[in-house]
Amino acid sequence: MSDGLAVAARDKVSMSVGGWGRRALTGWSWRRLARRRYAAGCLACAALIYGWSALAQLSEQHAQLRTAAARVAAVLAAGAADQAPPSPLPLQAEEDVTRLMRDLHQLAQRRDLALAEATCTPAGPVADSGIARLRIDARARGNYVGLKNFLADALAAHEGLSLDGLSIRRGTPADVKVDVQLTFSLYYRKPA
Repeated sequence: MSDGLAVAARDKVSMSVGGWGRRALTGWSWRRLARRRYAAGCLACAALIYGWSALAQLSEQHAQLRTAAARVAAVLAAGAADQAPPSPLPLQAEEDVTRLMRDLHQLAQRRDLALAEATCTPAGPVADSGIARLRIDARARGNYVGLKNFLADALAAHEGLSLDGLSIRRGTPADVKVDVQLTFSLYYRKPA
């Protein structure tokens, strides 16, 4: 009987482990505790290695951005700032304006929209930017879907054209056709 008590005392060691208080740990629970601590240590090491590599990549990207910014600053300092940046806006010429008005009439006809009147007036330069603007006022009559498609086609077909104003009126609630007042601006580069 004394041998049985000695074996039981050897298998159950009582000690305080990790703040759990006094608890009897058998051989099996010691192994489980060791596995948990080993897994936690492995996860901590993996997180540390990942963080270190991510930090190295971020510092490399920062160095590349700093180099690119220095190159851009050098180009600007070398006199490239004196030249105007390339602009997709068209140069103003009589054929550009007549082509635009002809295209607006064709697009309106394609979308079953009756373009009654379209006038073009110079609106002046845009604040010392080398860009000027023409104001185009137009009146049209047609259905709403045709109007929406006409506007999408016109704005997509001409660079520098923007819609500044749109006023829609319907004669009667039963009327399918709407009366539209449109205001466009055509931005263009001023000739040097």
